[in-house]
This record gives sequence, structure tokens and C-alpha cells, in this order.
Amino acid sequence: MNKPALAWRRLPSSPLPPSDSDFASRDSALTRKFDSFVRLDAQDKRLLNDFCRQPRLAPAGQDLIREYERVEKTYVLLDGWGYRYKSLDNGKRQIISFLIPGDICDVYAFVSRKMDYSVGLLTDANVATSSLSNLWDLLWSSPRIGQAFFRSTIVDEGILRERLVSIARRNALERLSHFLCETWTRLEQVGLTADDTAPFPFTQEQLGDTLGLTAVHLNRTLQILRTRGLISLSHRTLRIHDPHELRQIAGFDASYLSVDEMV
Repeated sequence: MNKPALAWRRLPSSPLPPSDSDFASRDSALTRKFDSFVRLDAQDKRLLNDFCRQPRLAPAGQDLIREYERVEKTYVLLDGWGYRYKSLDNGKRQIISFLIPGDICDVYAFVSRKMDYSVGLLTDANVATSSLSNLWDLLWSSPRIGQAFFRSTIVDEGILRERLVSIARRNALERLSHFLCETWTRLEQVGLTADDTAPFPFTQEQLGDTLGLTAVHLNRTLQILRTRGLISLSHRTLRIHDPHELRQIAGFDASYLSVDEMV
């Protein structure tokens, strides 16, 4: 029997998908994410919200950026899910990281206009696009916005480090548990958890390509977590029934996500 659900730190939920009027009347996911890193004032929020006006709807399966293409614009995911990935010559794929609402898809475009990875969409998504020069102007418009952007890149690096540790040193159960804890915490940060549930649109193939597990091994590991009453998955929704135990299995420490380090 499943254990009663235990509450994680809750933030207001966001409806999926939002309508055009939603984008006009509430803070963008980028604003909410940056505000979790740095205390933004009203002017900062206005600048960020204006930067994300008039998003376009892009379909699942579309690549926003292809590996080694020259990048001329920046993409901000406002709703939906994406992922960064590398394709190998033998046709295999390694998913590097998943993108959630509030993520800038190409944060390293300032360093190199030719990206060494691709960015695809996992689901239909609302995406704000702008020139790199406009993003540069936004970052210089406010020290707090610039600081939040810098912190978001540190978080990205932290996620990559943890993924490397998972694939190299964590067993399958620890690896999957860590990924679930990380994903939940990131969704909390932008207000996308509610009533102990969170959206979870991944297929087993996509999870396997992320965690370096075969479909059979991944399915077996999911069944262990279900049987222990720690999680349930249904209709692309994740429910964590015992977050403390899941953190214990994963050895999860959320400090690399900078969730509570407000300045």
C-alpha cells in the first residue's frame, strides 16, 4: 500500500498550457525562475516579462537548435518541455539535460555562436525568441537580472556535474531517484508542482537516454520505487509519496540548484 503523500515545499501551480491572456497577466516563467535566485524589484520583473512577450507555439519533436548550426537568436521556454542532446555517428543519442519553463535554451551562445549540442522539444511549447543583442541589453539593464542569469548558468553546470556523477558512480536506483528529486525541485522553483504532483512527460526511452539505462533496466527500477510505495506515475504525472525516503536513496542535496540562496 502506498504511503500517504508528504508535502514538499509548495509554490503556486501554473496551468498548462497557458493562454495568451495568461502571458499578459502574470509573471513569465523566466521571471519566476530569476526571482527565486535574486530578489527582483518591480522594474526587473517588468523588463523580464516584456522580454518574454508574444511567444510562439512550437510543436513537440521540433529542434530549436541543431548541433553546429550558427545561433543568431535566443530561445526562452515559457511553457512545455525541451532537452539538450548530442547525437552519435552510430545513431545513438545522449540527452544532456531537460529544459523546463523558465529555462534559456542556449545560455552559451555568447561564448560560441555554433552550439556543440542540439535543443529539441519534448512537448508542444510556448517559446519566446529574441536576438542575442536584446538578451545582452537585458542582462546589462539591471545588476540583479545579470546576477540571476549568472546564477542560472551555475545551476546548469551543477546539473551536468550531478548527471556525470550519476552515470559514473550511482547505481540505477540511486540514479533514477536523484533525477526524480532534481526534477521535482526544479519544477517547484517555477511554481509547477501542486498537491504533491508534478508534470512528468518523459517516455522510458527518453529517461534511458538521459540516465544511461536500458529500457528493461529502467522499467525494473521504476517498479522497485512503485512497489516500495515511494512514487506513482500516471497520465504523464509524477506523485512522490515519501520524499524523505527518496532523498535518502538518492543522497540528494538540493544546494547545487541554489533554490534557497536568495540575496
